[in-house]
Amino acid sequence: MSEIPTYDVNELIARVSQGDEASFKKLYDLYRNRVFSISWKFAGSRALAEDIMQEVFIKLWLHREKLSDIRSFDAYLNVITRNHILNYLRKLSFEENFLRNLSAGETPVVQGNFDAVAYNELQGALHKAVSLLPPQQKKVYFLSRMEGLKYEEISTCLNISRSAVKNHIVEARRFIKNYLHHYAGALVFWLLS
Repeated sequence: MSEIPTYDVNELIARVSQGDEASFKKLYDLYRNRVFSISWKFAGSRALAEDIMQEVFIKLWLHREKLSDIRSFDAYLNVITRNHILNYLRKLSFEENFLRNLSAGETPVVQGNFDAVAYNELQGALHKAVSLLPPQQKKVYFLSRMEGLKYEEISTCLNISRSAVKNHIVEARRFIKNYLHHYAGALVFWLLS
């Protein structure tokens, strides 16, 4: 980066802002190690740092027309990278709280637009997970979690034993928690963009 004169980088950025893909490739080659290093330092994972790096450059390309208005590309790139990392950490924290609350049978608290988006996405995933449950498990889960019935009431309603109700709830919660953990990993990267 330091071996390239500022006017060359500025010229490269001007060409990228006009949609020149070859110039974007050069810009990527010049700055990818910097973005990766910053990401790895904060994310603590090589794979995650690579994903964040890719997301940063995707965002740069998608908003390339704005690059010509940037005075300091280095500072701009640092801000984008930092924001992606912060969004990731915030998202990870929200997901952990969501899953912890879900495991405890509580409704997660939603604060702000970011949490609202994450909550809506995870809520959609929760509904999908519930739809994948076996029919009896789904009935039991619905009566327990959505209707608020106690095990004894569900037992009477469905004419099954209380222990069967408990087993259905335990299995449903295990399946849903695993489903959401897998879903959340993919969701993190979608929300970072």
